[in-house]
Amino acid sequence: MKISNYRFKIKELVEELNGGKIRLVILSSNIYTRNSKWGKLFLTTMSAVAEMERNLINEKQRNGIAIAKEKGKYKGRVKKYHSKHAGMKHALDMYHSQNYTVKEITEITSVSRSALYRALNEENENREPTQGGI
Repeated sequence: MKISNYRFKIKELVEELNGGKIRLVILSSNIYTRNSKWGKLFLTTMSAVAEMERNLINEKQRNGIAIAKEKGKYKGRVKKYHSKHAGMKHALDMYHSQNYTVKEITEITSVSRSALYRALNEENENREPTQGGI
């Protein structure tokens, strides 16, 4: 069973177990963590290795995502609501009619407030600037 990838969490867990007079025994190595200097050393060393391994995995993942983005193959999570989504289209129409509050729109269409505002911001960014004038 995996306990944790982070040193501080392992240390907290062991201290909590020891405080409750529970002894953690690492069966594969026959090491006791309670009141054992060697057990504490082993646990500290192994937790540091686990944390380093987790950090390396995260770094490789970030590098892989960056490479995929450069190649145009990684676009992130698919949006739940897009411009052609019926609920979002209805929510935008209701908003533009100015007959409903945002709260009413979200309750009627089940589109979240943040998704509605995100769509409105995208709409404003895509709109061509008008010639106005000074």
